[in-house]
Amino acid sequence: GSIPAGNQTLNAPADPAPIVLSVTAPPAPLFFAYRWFFKNGVQAAPAGQGIAGWTVIPGATASTFNPPADLLETRSFACFVDASDSSCGPRGNFAAGVRVITVTSNIGRGNLGDIPNILCAPADPPLIGFVTPPAGLGATFTFEWFFKNGDQPTPTAATDGTWTKIDGATAATFNPPAGLTATRTFVAQVTPSNGATGFAAGRRLVVVSQPVLSLGTLTEGNQNLAAPADPANITFATPPTPGATVYTFRWFFKDGIQPPPPRLNTTGWTFINGATSASFNPPSGLAASRTYACFVSPRDSSCGPSPSFAAGVRQINVITFGAITVPEQASCSPLNGAPITLTTPPSGAASFTYQWFSAPGILEPPIGNNTAGWTSINGATALSFDPPAGATATKSFACLVTQANPISGFAAGKGVVKVFALNDIQHGTVQFSFPFAFANPADPAPIPFTSQPSGASGVFTFQWFFKNGQNEVPVTSSTAGWTPIPGATSSTFDPEAGLSVTRTFACFTTPVPLCAGFTGNWASNKCVIVIR
Repeated sequence: GSIPAGNQTLNAPADPAPIVLSVTAPPAPLFFAYRWFFKNGVQAAPAGQGIAGWTVIPGATASTFNPPADLLETRSFACFVDASDSSCGPRGNFAAGVRVITVTSNIGRGNLGDIPNILCAPADPPLIGFVTPPAGLGATFTFEWFFKNGDQPTPTAATDGTWTKIDGATAATFNPPAGLTATRTFVAQVTPSNGATGFAAGRRLVVVSQPVLSLGTLTEGNQNLAAPADPANITFATPPTPGATVYTFRWFFKDGIQPPPPRLNTTGWTFINGATSASFNPPSGLAASRTYACFVSPRDSSCGPSPSFAAGVRQINVITFGAITVPEQASCSPLNGAPITLTTPPSGAASFTYQWFSAPGILEPPIGNNTAGWTSINGATALSFDPPAGATATKSFACLVTQANPISGFAAGKGVVKVFALNDIQHGTVQFSFPFAFANPADPAPIPFTSQPSGASGVFTFQWFFKNGQNEVPVTSSTAGWTPIPGATSSTFDPEAGLSVTRTFACFTTPVPLCAGFTGNWASNKCVIVIR
């Protein structure tokens, strides 16, 4: 005979359907005897007469078998058929086929949660248990506990050789031994009686913080720098200890040269956005003195001192070299200039030395302490300098300021003693140099300058002249033959309307003051008005 197809997959506790053997009864008086067997798991049909590994089911001796309800695990069923008289035919054999009942148990291996315990070394962790215990109908569970040093995720594989099995830890709870000195993660492996072994969800992380002995000391290295300053990187000479503990860092500054702040008080100190690492590189371009400090916080301050400033500060003393903001002194030669002084004194040190320099012409002060092109003035070593009387040429004066370290640089700005020179004077240019023809009577347009007079003090007087006819501007400063026009004393002249004769207009400019040896002179070009 044979067992018809009809395998089932059922949830535990399972109640399989009856299994009916398909068989043809022998002629009377012969009959068949039946014995049903089972074997756990998904099994192939047994062959021939081999019953090894199969278990006989007491009382199951009919051609139909109804497996009992409450089946909790997968099981295979087979039937052994024996003839009442085997002398005329084959001996007993298993019927063909097998009936497999696959039982799904809906096993849950539980959840330990994800609860960190942060403890001081040597730590005595609390008892570890399941937040959600393992569950499954009809199942019982066995447990094995494992650990791995550090902060570790829950293993996903049923077996993970990187975790260490804890001998004797086979209960549903586990109490880690006291004296733990390093961070450790614990997990549980669960085996249901009717399912596969696997790790429970979740883990128990025990974070062990070492006792904080010190929040560190900043590296010594106060600096004296010239403005604009670029301070060096600030680090810890002695880092917070122990190094295994997690620390956060926040850097602060306070303007000026400051003593170390009170350990727990940040009042008056300014937090530097983004400065949260164990070192800090102050930005360049610092224009004034500043002091830096670092506030350190251990992740668990219960194991040592409260968050506070690390020992020491970094003082950046910025040296400024002052500034000269006196107005330019300008006059005729010989010039007796007034004293030039640093109107803004240098800062950042108790004392400075001074050396004044000069250079011909009008120049900006040197950058830094580069004296190229400048001449040191003997004896000019005070905060102010009085240029010698009788200056006959324009000069610029600058002051090199030196601090004791030594750090030196030229003060900002300059003093200028400007001596008016005849060869610097330009008398300007009138716009029109060619004749303009007008019908009689004429009303000419205003006559301007295309370039103004320059040189000396930059101040000039104007006097417009005319001469009838078409004429050239005199090549000397003589006004002979030209008639001054009353009231025509600005840089633009508007000839009077009603002009009836051809006339030439020109302008005579004179520098103010009129130094010794200076004269007025004619501006270049002229304007000719031709009347037709």
